[in-house]
Amino acid sequence: MEKRKIQRTGGSSFSITLPKKWVEAHKLKEQDFVVSFQDGDSLVVLPAFVVQKQSRGKINLGELKEEELKRELIACYISGFDELTVLGEPITKEKRLVIRKTTQILTGFEIIEDSTNQVVLRNILHPEKFSFRESIDKMFLMTYSMFQDAITSISENKRGLAQDVIERDYDIDKLYFLILRQNRYLLQNKISEEKLNLSPIKTLYYEGIAIQLERISDHAVKIAQIVADDRFIFSRKFGQILQETAQKILPLLKEAEYFVENIDKAKSHKVLNVAPKINKSIDMFSLEIIKQGSARAGILSDSFDRIYGYIRNMAELTIDQSMVKMDVLKGQGFEI
Repeated sequence: MEKRKIQRTGGSSFSITLPKKWVEAHKLKEQDFVVSFQDGDSLVVLPAFVVQKQSRGKINLGELKEEELKRELIACYISGFDELTVLGEPITKEKRLVIRKTTQILTGFEIIEDSTNQVVLRNILHPEKFSFRESIDKMFLMTYSMFQDAITSISENKRGLAQDVIERDYDIDKLYFLILRQNRYLLQNKISEEKLNLSPIKTLYYEGIAIQLERISDHAVKIAQIVADDRFIFSRKFGQILQETAQKILPLLKEAEYFVENIDKAKSHKVLNVAPKINKSIDMFSLEIIKQGSARAGILSDSFDRIYGYIRNMAELTIDQSMVKMDVLKGQGFEI
């Protein structure tokens, strides 16, 4: 360990000298750039080329099944690879189609080479142009409309609307995977929290919110699937209770959008405090499903229960986040 004296350089800046051995070990010279970022109470300094270096990965198809290939492509994307090569001898038509379709939900990934034995994907999205806040806002907007339209498709037996809800899930997945990828970028120091103006604590919070929203959208798809696969015939009373139950849950999703945006623990408590009332409504709905005598209708009750559970999770995450103290550095503030 070496001690370095802090020196003032100008009206509001401070500087320290770098150890000669460290500079020589990294083959740095005068006018070269380094980058620095805060890690807890520590200040980390890296040569600029270390941060800018792109990471590359490979997937050897071997005996991978098509669904397994899709999972590994998504995993590599989330892990933060900047370039990905898929190798096969040769790559079959079916697996090539999987690569193309999966690439469509991986924002920023483009196919730059496509030959008999390999497909190369490269990220063209600059991480600094991404906004966690805007992406979460979009996810809330899309998830709310998917849930609302899924209920309408059931109530009014609209197959076309149900199919539209199912297709919109791809847009949710794109945002969800991108949020996970950007968070890994930050945790791997590929982008600094100063440039994002967000701390890792806040981005982890947003990731937790994104997980809940993605799961809600999955249940909107499950509800819509009932209509898309088979016309669902129900009694007038059942339709009325369906709408009444949904209208008690939908406003809570709007409440969640507000308390996430404002880190409002009071609103979060409010959503959690209505649990007995919401659970009673879902139980009453479940009894009507039993009278309906439809096994598929049971999906509705389960989805309502889980959707409210995911909203509760967001409320609890927000209460946790509200307890995090603002970390203010002299002359530099970060959103916590």
